Amino acid sequence: MSFWRGILSGLLLWAGGSVCAQNFSLAVTSPSSAPLTLTVYLSDGTTHQQKKAIRHRQAFFEGTVEGPTIASLEGSAIPRPQYFWIEPSKITIDLQPDFPEQIQTKGALALLQSPLRGSRSNSSYRILIEDCQSQETCLQEYIEHNPQSVFAPFLLYSYLMEWDFPQIEHLFSLLDGEARNTWHYKMLTQKIPVIKQSLPGSKMQDFTFITSPRMAHPKGDTLHLDSLSHPGQMLLIQIFPQGKTLDTCYLSPLSDSQTADSLMVLNIYLDQQPQGWDTPFMNQLMIPHLPYRFLLQPDNTILARGFQEWQIPRILHTP
Repeated sequence: MSFWRGILSGLLLWAGGSVCAQNFSLAVTSPSSAPLTLTVYLSDGTTHQQKKAIRHRQAFFEGTVEGPTIASLEGSAIPRPQYFWIEPSKITIDLQPDFPEQIQTKGALALLQSPLRGSRSNSSYRILIEDCQSQETCLQEYIEHNPQSVFAPFLLYSYLMEWDFPQIEHLFSLLDGEARNTWHYKMLTQKIPVIKQSLPGSKMQDFTFITSPRMAHPKGDTLHLDSLSHPGQMLLIQIFPQGKTLDTCYLSPLSDSQTADSLMVLNIYLDQQPQGWDTPFMNQLMIPHLPYRFLLQPDNTILARGFQEWQIPRILHTP
């Protein structure tokens, strides 16, 4: 605990009364000529983006923050947004040539692994993650003992769909002080009520989706979940990123919905939804990754969610 208190004491230097926005600068050295976009996640729940070209292997960003703030870098040379901490200081990042191979995923977020200098909070966060080695109990203990740390809501948000929901609610209720003055705290206030509505035991919310194309309807049909009648049958909903995932599906998906004696299977493919990952049901149902599955009882009560295909027989035969 003394180690964590040391981290927290450094971060709380920002918390003495009102905090004014101060300047930061960021210089990024990149092996690629592709432009980079910096996104800063502000405490009012908004984001600020800057897109910069690479000149002489470098891109330069400037802005203001009130204290340690989460940010991300992305571009065509980076496979997914890479998160790191910035603060009012001069920061440098040296993206490595083998950058894609260095990505490490902690929870739902990819952490920047390339060398970064000038951000004390970023170094402290890396030490915390390495010390805990992503162990669930260690990270939860950190949040319990440091509820004012700006790291706490970020960690909670990162593992929002992985930790047990009662524990999420408990840890969220502890957050205080500077932890509440962060983008991720604002997002938690919005997403936790949504998750609560889609937990096992809750009625599945109605949503619209487009079925895979058929000969009679080459563009697919738009349906409501509530329009599917499955009296006396359970409904297995499987959401895949692409239609080609058919080859690896557990149940032979000869069509979008197929009927068995006690189970109907509905396969939905994200590449056939016009908005792709921004399809409303992705946020409505808090789907963190694909493929993803729900099992509904005949009255559309959620029996299970987020399970793997090999777990289906066990779930079906559990009294």
